Amino acid sequence: MSKKKVFNLLKMSLLGLRSAGTLLGGLWAFVFLMAMQMPAFAQTQVTNTASISVPSGVTNTGSGCASGTCTVADNDSISPSRPTISKSFSPSTINAGGTTLLVITFTNTHQLVSATFTSPFVDSYPTGMTNSASPLATTTCANSSVLATATAASLMVASATVVPPGASCSVSAVVTSIQNGTNTLPAGSLSTSVGTNTATVTALLTVNPSADLRISKSASVTTVNAGQTFSYTITVFNAGSSTAANVTVTDLVSASLTIVSISGQGLSAV
Repeated sequence: MSKKKVFNLLKMSLLGLRSAGTLLGGLWAFVFLMAMQMPAFAQTQVTNTASISVPSGVTNTGSGCASGTCTVADNDSISPSRPTISKSFSPSTINAGGTTLLVITFTNTHQLVSATFTSPFVDSYPTGMTNSASPLATTTCANSSVLATATAASLMVASATVVPPGASCSVSAVVTSIQNGTNTLPAGSLSTSVGTNTATVTALLTVNPSADLRISKSASVTTVNAGQTFSYTITVFNAGSSTAANVTVTDLVSASLTIVSISGQGLSAV
């Protein structure tokens, strides 16, 4: 029959454990239970070595012992608790020139220590996307501020932003775009006291083309004599955010008029 004496130890940096006692003959044993917490940046493998020594005058016949001292080592693999990022557009589809809410979420997967930004976080937008003039960008993160200047094609979250252990926080900005775009945050774009993000994150914004065609027509004179030459000017204008391709303009000329000449790109008489 064996007996156990259990020691529970919890310490941020536990370097060693020393105990002195008497082991009687037979199956007596002391069991030491050590609960250890790894630092924020743990190496990929940790080796824990323990040894036992017997007093002088006692012969130790234990396997693997030298000069009365026995040593044993345990190797453990450690996976770093790195931060993660996610992002979204709401809505994910807009008309050209419309607005949507861009939300970027930071998650601290470390359950014991806060993740503090060690450098500013920058999100560079795809071509055609910019910050809206209002409202201002906001953040739910502690000790944080976010800069999203109107018409600028990026936003920046300040260094020293804090995400609590095992928690998430976010930044939000209203953006506008005139074309489809995929907003990408590469691996390593977020640097914190518990490491960098290891995965690339993307969010797609779909933009429906939006044209606003307008046409006007004016005559060079308001009164003419029979047989007199005068001109009409037709103006076509696109007030929309998207290019209007393959536009056709048709002017039905009165039967009492005769076309003398036509000028202008792509115009012809039919």
